[in-house]
Amino acid sequence: MGWERTTGRGCGPTARSSPTWPGTLRRSPTRSPSPSKLAPNGRLVTSNWNGDTGSACHCYYFPDSGGGLGADNRQGVWTYSAQFTDLAGNASPLSNTLAITFDSIAPVILPPSNVVAEATGPSGAVVSYPPATVTDASPTTVTYSRASGTTFAIGTTTVTVGAVDLAGNVAAPATFTVQVRDTTPPTVTISAPINGATYDIGVSIVFSYTATDLVGVTSQSATLDGAPITNGATINTFNLAAGLHTVTVTARDAAGNTTTKSSTFRVRATPAGLKSAVLAGVASGKIAAQLQSALIAQLTMVQVDLAAGNIAQAKVDLQQFINLVNAQSGKKIDPAYAAKLVQWAQDLLNSL
Repeated sequence: MGWERTTGRGCGPTARSSPTWPGTLRRSPTRSPSPSKLAPNGRLVTSNWNGDTGSACHCYYFPDSGGGLGADNRQGVWTYSAQFTDLAGNASPLSNTLAITFDSIAPVILPPSNVVAEATGPSGAVVSYPPATVTDASPTTVTYSRASGTTFAIGTTTVTVGAVDLAGNVAAPATFTVQVRDTTPPTVTISAPINGATYDIGVSIVFSYTATDLVGVTSQSATLDGAPITNGATINTFNLAAGLHTVTVTARDAAGNTTTKSSTFRVRATPAGLKSAVLAGVASGKIAAQLQSALIAQLTMVQVDLAAGNIAQAKVDLQQFINLVNAQSGKKIDPAYAAKLVQWAQDLLNSL
């Protein structure tokens, strides 16, 4: 509640923008103004401020024609004039006027709607919101407990809006919320093995993937055909059967958003790959050394057939290789290793 100075000069050496007139305004208990000195609805007040010894200041005030009294018959613009009278009754000319706005009504705040934003990093997000709508008869100063265009943490933050007008009336605070949430799942990229690729036996693949998230990855795991595998591990195709294989990566962030990415590749032996498997078997003692030449010679014939475009003969020669391995399984070839050789060769035969 208070007064706002608008224009003019008042009763005293200096006009002020104050809730009280210089001195204390009160109704005069003894003097009545001359009707000719007052506008309609005018009233006489006497200030206790004294200019000269024995002189008193009489202030005349009345509602301004452009103001209005408002619902409580007080709000609006009031115009004041002053006159000095000494003990002898000598009166000064009526002064110019001072217009003062009486305002005891606090501003009303309509806050902006609640804001929802997506997190852009571990610290949250920079959020901008529209200004509040403030209704008042005079200019207001509006404050916010958290400024627009600043970083809001992940979660819900309540922003309090305050306002005060020129008369010092303080608005009832209003609030709205800014919710920063993380709904974006991590990004997973599998570099190797390449999805859809075909690898020969005897090839070493370095398993490689990345898992990133704007807010941060909290857990990640990977499997090869359902068995755990670590990032950077070497996949030796000698240890895989012919056919399709899948690596799967799962990554999760702090908000529980989860991404699962898979890469499926094929293992298919070539005659050259089968040769390397024979040599590896001999080196590891799983194939008798005296059998090496016969197996390699049979696979060389398959290579020659394929190079000549003779697919039918290549199939015949490859079947003979399979028959030889089966015949020596448990004799000159370790049974488990023989089964792998046959499975690889049979898959190649079926693909021709």
